[in-house]
Amino acid sequence: MQRNTWEDFWWNNITGPRTFVVSACDALMDNAIAMLIIPPNLPWPNQMQSAISYELRQKTPSELLIEPLEAKDDCVNDAKIGKLLLSKFASDSVQNGYREKSSITIQAYLLRNKVLQNRIVWVQGLSAAHAKAWLKFCKGYAASAKDGLFLLEVREPFPTAPSKSVRYIDYASCVSRHDVQLFNSFILNEKRDQYSDSWSKYIAAVSANLCEKDAEVSQMLIESVEFSSEEPISGVGRICEMPDYSQRGRLAPGYHVLEYYRSNRISELTKRVWEAQVQVVFPLIEMERIKFIEQWRQQIETALESNGVYQYGQIIHDPIELELGTLVYMISHQSQPGEYCLYLPDESAREWLRFLHFCRNQLAHANCCTPKQLNALLDPTGEVRQSLSDKAV
Repeated sequence: MQRNTWEDFWWNNITGPRTFVVSACDALMDNAIAMLIIPPNLPWPNQMQSAISYELRQKTPSELLIEPLEAKDDCVNDAKIGKLLLSKFASDSVQNGYREKSSITIQAYLLRNKVLQNRIVWVQGLSAAHAKAWLKFCKGYAASAKDGLFLLEVREPFPTAPSKSVRYIDYASCVSRHDVQLFNSFILNEKRDQYSDSWSKYIAAVSANLCEKDAEVSQMLIESVEFSSEEPISGVGRICEMPDYSQRGRLAPGYHVLEYYRSNRISELTKRVWEAQVQVVFPLIEMERIKFIEQWRQQIETALESNGVYQYGQIIHDPIELELGTLVYMISHQSQPGEYCLYLPDESAREWLRFLHFCRNQLAHANCCTPKQLNALLDPTGEVRQSLSDKAV
């Protein structure tokens, strides 16, 4: 898939964003006011608008028009909002026919003159304060698709209250980090010649952990980093320097991945990388432990029978119960002079066991594995494992 289509894929094929799009359309089809609550760092906002517009056109009569309307700072009450709508959508005679001091409200005047007939007015770029004024106005209008409907887009946290006439669609409630991780998996599926399955799982997880719900930055991170040779946080730094992303995250300081980097809060980003490694790498180490025991089961069983091996105060009889630390102790400890508790003739096997133990301890103590260590753990060919003598640890 070409890169310029990933934004459409995000909004049309991933569960969370798709739910957001469909929920907005369903609200309008129920003749409700649709209030979209979106973050300032919304991934690909133009594609979001296109996805909702397309969905509406599939569900509404062909004569229904979707009318984008940029919010104005001076629209703080019904009269000013009404005048803006008249200036945009009414004929000159209808515009000039309304008198503020008349007994009819501006909403009723718009309805009587069919100004918004067969229109969905999509008000974009609302602050929380202006959204409150628009919401009050729309509740006073409360019509149907034939008379005109409203879709309000607010890019700030907005208090919600149960209402039959208003449907709140919150991006943060619809979209999760799991959606981003799934999205990343699709991107990495196109890079099968570059990354193994294990690498792809790790990259999908670490990019989602770092970028959280910002799928746009996550996609850019995957495209920008050579994960097998560099730290993902280095890629975050490069994205911060890109002109298109120089302001991203600044309106939401304290939690966005790019703002963390700008403010030098690298420890938080490192924690996110570590969490991804625990999610993906820790289970792989455990699988390698089991594989190692099965490969050397005969020698290990003999060692357990010949030596009283204790773990957490209990003697061990079943090899599968042996943890990496105990296994390393057994190959390093001499039960008597010149005789190791567990002798493995293959030096590379002993080095691999020590390496697994080292990496597990790294993660257990909240430290990240390096790209070189990850190469050894995630490389299915075993080429890197053979070079452990180069001190990947």
